Amino acid sequence: RQRQMCIRDSSGVSYVPMVEHMDILVTHGWEGSRKIIDRAKELNIPVWIYNTRYLRYSYGFYLWHIGAKGRLEWEYSGWGRFPHNPFSGRGNEAVAYPSPEGRIPIYQYELIREGIDDYKYIYTLTSLITEAEKSGKKEARIAAEEARKCLAEIKAELEPLGYACKERSIRRSDIDIRVARYRRKIVDAILGLVEAGL
Repeated sequence: RQRQMCIRDSSGVSYVPMVEHMDILVTHGWEGSRKIIDRAKELNIPVWIYNTRYLRYSYGFYLWHIGAKGRLEWEYSGWGRFPHNPFSGRGNEAVAYPSPEGRIPIYQYELIREGIDDYKYIYTLTSLITEAEKSGKKEARIAAEEARKCLAEIKAELEPLGYACKERSIRRSDIDIRVARYRRKIVDAILGLVEAGL
């Protein structure tokens, strides 16, 4: 049986010593969890994040940036006082609203899909880089070097955000514009590797 615990260390109590007793760490993806996330990575313990803002970013580039293996949200369908009125309150991180005809997927569901697609593009690029580096093709190895630079530049641009995925001071539209630009760079790098003979 795997041992997992949802923890964070912003309350003044350090949970870092508990990390070594876990098989999986599930925590908020925010600055308050940095120490326990870093410790889990040192010990090769898989990290999952939950209840994290900026759905597209947090399901894609953020997972890659902090080295997390998964992402979950505590509610699938949240709503306020009037469950059939999506404007009645809570639910801005939910992915569906209830209706008399059943659940209705909403915009947040599409943001999650976009984030998962972003992660797939990152995975595809890193796989192609590995393949190119192992190939005997000079053009492929040169394209792989360029693709690695692309990923390093993206990581460097993400670094100032740190673990700020729960921070309300960052505008969601700014994050969405940024990750769309990153995806375009990754697609270009993938195409460069394909054109180099992979």
